[in-house]
Amino acid sequence: MVAGAPPPTVLNREQPANITPEILAEADSSIDLQRLGVREILRTGAPASLRSSGIGLVPLPGTTRYGEGILTVATARDGYRNTFIAVADDCTAVAEIPQTRGGKPTVATSHYELISENPYRYTQADILVLTALRQQSLPPSADTPEKRDEFFAKPRACLRSSPLGKKYGWGIHFDDKGRTAVHPANSPRYRELLADDSVKTVKALRSQR
Repeated sequence: MVAGAPPPTVLNREQPANITPEILAEADSSIDLQRLGVREILRTGAPASLRSSGIGLVPLPGTTRYGEGILTVATARDGYRNTFIAVADDCTAVAEIPQTRGGKPTVATSHYELISENPYRYTQADILVLTALRQQSLPPSADTPEKRDEFFAKPRACLRSSPLGKKYGWGIHFDDKGRTAVHPANSPRYRELLADDSVKTVKALRSQR
């Protein structure tokens, strides 16, 4: 949270706010921020429909208006539980395996390798941090509590923005401990998760608004 910000509270149009764990527990992450438009949120303030979305506007020190704050995604570090991220509505691929670029890992290849090779081992926070370390050519041993605090001091998007669900046709499942696994779109397990009433389904973010 930004230093000097007021205590967390429920989002409304009059008061800037951060998201509390209690609000996050009731989150409706199906809202597509890309389609809604970050500019519009910052210009007019968060509408009531975002009250339980897991999206917070954190005011900068000494400010009182939404337009002077920064947009954060509160679910990045906390992650999801018993949730399935289905592929985006505009994703046309089905279980395409991401490729490296110039011999170097991309966000997509890192997400795919970390999750597919280690089903139900890593949480969302693990995936985000380990991917960032790969991008910096740092070993997994560089993942320290201090490094995580530094990483999550900045706004980070959750795995709804992962290329796996947006572009490559993979669904991401979180178990009751927030650990992840990937499933090919339209596979039997993918369809089972979509139909499971005990699992909350959200969509990956669209690539096009």
